[in-house]
Amino acid sequence: MLLDQAFSLKESPRALFWISIFLISFFGMFYLGLNPSLIDEWYLVLIGFNVVMSLIAMYYIILSMKKLKENTEEGVIGSKFTWSFIKIVPLLVLVPVLSFYLFSFQSIRDNLQRAENQFEEFNLKVGGEVDDLYNNTNNIAIKYYEDRTMNIGKLVNYFDAPRASSEKMQIVLNLLVQDNWACELKLYDALNNLVAQSKSVAVCLADYGYTASTDEFTLTAHYQSDMSINNLTSRMMRFRDAAKEAELELNSSIIKTRFMIDFSSTILLAVLSALLVVLRMIDHLMRPMHNL
Repeated sequence: MLLDQAFSLKESPRALFWISIFLISFFGMFYLGLNPSLIDEWYLVLIGFNVVMSLIAMYYIILSMKKLKENTEEGVIGSKFTWSFIKIVPLLVLVPVLSFYLFSFQSIRDNLQRAENQFEEFNLKVGGEVDDLYNNTNNIAIKYYEDRTMNIGKLVNYFDAPRASSEKMQIVLNLLVQDNWACELKLYDALNNLVAQSKSVAVCLADYGYTASTDEFTLTAHYQSDMSINNLTSRMMRFRDAAKEAELELNSSIIKTRFMIDFSSTILLAVLSALLVVLRMIDHLMRPMHNL
């Protein structure tokens, strides 16, 4: 008894009910489109809602069509025109919807896929460029220390190494270290025998070791950490990492199969709801004719 009062199985609910059902489905689809991460978890909920309500709508459409056909057979005024009009309504609704779905929606999908491919190419190109930029910055730093070592080697060669005595070359290396040309210097002869060496009290880094060689001697130089070069290389490394992490991404949820199923079921429910609203309005218009 209560069920019959709240939800009649013999008469379609009011038009406001079907409009509300459509809006719930539409806003659910809209919200999933804006939040792609929820599609995988909640798309079945929307599909289930749309399918259930579509089946209910089909039931009331069949019920209304049977009622309208009975009125036509009984000769109720206006029922024949209404029956003819109802046959046209689905075409008036379905043709524009299917046209949008088959052409416009497919065009949107193709454009999104093309844009997604372009974004992937752009991200790969940017990643390659920042890698090259980082490598070039490191090469500049290495070249700086290599050139510095070569200049020290020229100074050592100026003092006639290694023909000069070990004591003389020791004094030369001490002076170079004291003047901050290098943190540590080692001089070897052609036979790789140590001739002289000098080291400052500062910490010399193994990563900053470079060699300058000639036919007569080999000079090994180690350097302290250079803050300006360190800052440059570390900033370039952070820039490279940030550029790779900040990839351009396209919200392609509209072309996901699960979203398309949600979209299709929402469109189906919209068509059925619209048809029920039309049938409900026509039924209200036809009621006064029953007494004629």
